[in-house]
Amino acid sequence: MNNIIMSSVISPVFVIVALFCIAAYIIALKTSRRATRSALVNRYKCKDPPKPNLDFDSLNFKASQDHNYLQTSVLLFSKYGKTYKTARSGRTFIRTCDPAVMKAVLATQFDKFGLQPLRYEGGKGFFGRGILVTDGPQWKHSRALIRPAFDIAHIANFDRLERHVKLFMDILPRDGSTIDLFPLFKRLVSDILLWPIDHPDRKQTLDISSEFIFGQSMDALSSPEASQGFIDAFVAAQRDVVIPPEKRPKDYNKWCKEVWDYIDVRIDEALLRIQGAYETPITGRLRLIDELAKTTQDKHSIRDHIVNIFSPAHDVVAVTLTNALFHLARNPSCWAKLRAEVLPTSTVPLTYELLNSFKHLNSVLRESELRIGKTGPIKKLTSLYQRIV
Repeated sequence: MNNIIMSSVISPVFVIVALFCIAAYIIALKTSRRATRSALVNRYKCKDPPKPNLDFDSLNFKASQDHNYLQTSVLLFSKYGKTYKTARSGRTFIRTCDPAVMKAVLATQFDKFGLQPLRYEGGKGFFGRGILVTDGPQWKHSRALIRPAFDIAHIANFDRLERHVKLFMDILPRDGSTIDLFPLFKRLVSDILLWPIDHPDRKQTLDISSEFIFGQSMDALSSPEASQGFIDAFVAAQRDVVIPPEKRPKDYNKWCKEVWDYIDVRIDEALLRIQGAYETPITGRLRLIDELAKTTQDKHSIRDHIVNIFSPAHDVVAVTLTNALFHLARNPSCWAKLRAEVLPTSTVPLTYELLNSFKHLNSVLRESELRIGKTGPIKKLTSLYQRIV
């Protein structure tokens, strides 16, 4: 009886002491961080970036709606300097276009910055533990699984690319009229985000990516209704994954499940194929999903990788090709040099080795993607440690 009475007396005291210890630890941690930051500021004579009193959420939304986000960003940098602070959704961001700062964040101090704290909690319900929402060991593990599969699958499937390129060439006018190549390149490389859900051409944009990943075009799959459901659910889930969980539409989890269920069926087929128990009518053609299934039998892991691969973050290929042709059209000598390099091999089968042998072509693409028209103009990361940049 005494033990029972004692425990009832001790329990509230224990809870109070525990809460006090937790509060003391949090206060001590914050105090230590402030002291460390103050010491670093004093030691290196750091200056706080300016913080304009602007509503950046509304500003960015309007810029996005008006399709002038980059122009708006350039205007803000020219007005407030190469580095300045912003407040968005209750958080402080530091925006910069300073080459020295960018070099530190993206190169010399790369391992000290990451995106997982920004993306993982909100995105794990759709992207899982994939490469788009993780850092560190998990990111390295995902990359180690995906890269060999890409190396094998994309080298072995030039015939698929050739078929879609021929369709692309047939669309181009032959009367010398001006044409905007960017939308056509986006259709060619099949960015799933290109068209709204009800757009009649949206399904066609999936030809290359679905063949590359699953081994068959979405239009050729045996269950058209199922594939359409997958496409609609994928677009909706990917669109709303950036919304805070408490503000997402009530159908968000249903959309995620539709995507997972569809991919799970393809994973089961892939596992049966590599075990030799099943084969689709298309034989002798490599699929990315099969190559992933050879590296791991974990269905959840394969699914996470497929979702992250099927959801490209940028129109990298379309932007690069458009930039390259835009500048080539204005530099006839460079265009002539490129034609002189490529045309002699026009009757030679396309291979990975042949593409790598085109030195001028590779220089043009690197110049278009990395220097003249950077395809990833915005990079959002968070500091994982107290850092001086």
